[in-house]
Amino acid sequence: MLPQVDELIRILQVAIGPVVLISGVGLLILSMTNRLSHMIDRIRALHVEIKKAGGDDKGHTEQLEVLFKRSRLIRNCLMMFVLSILLDAMMVIMLFFIKLMELGAAVLIAILFSLSLLCMIAGLVFFIIDVAENLRALKIEVGKT
Repeated sequence: MLPQVDELIRILQVAIGPVVLISGVGLLILSMTNRLSHMIDRIRALHVEIKKAGGDDKGHTEQLEVLFKRSRLIRNCLMMFVLSILLDAMMVIMLFFIKLMELGAAVLIAILFSLSLLCMIAGLVFFIIDVAENLRALKIEVGKT
């Protein structure tokens, strides 16, 4: 039996929270892709400088190592944020199927939401580590290691 309009409205109201989370994490993804893009540009510029210096510039080589590490951190961050959104989207879909099929799967919804938040937290931890690495790269660049 199909749910009535009132029941669908209640389902949509419950789904608003996860959809807002999807939007917020989407903005974090945008920010992280911008950071990654800037790092890639900096890596390319440093690579050119190292070639011009004949490959003997220790400071630039150290900067490259830090930038590659940061790039991996941002990649991990992006993967966690994308996984968070996927889990959130699955949860919203499950809300509708549970109601349409009159299933009792509240535990599944709670697990999906919790996993989504844990992925978002992991992404934020990677971001914090990246910020620390960014400061390390800056110290190398200005010669205060």
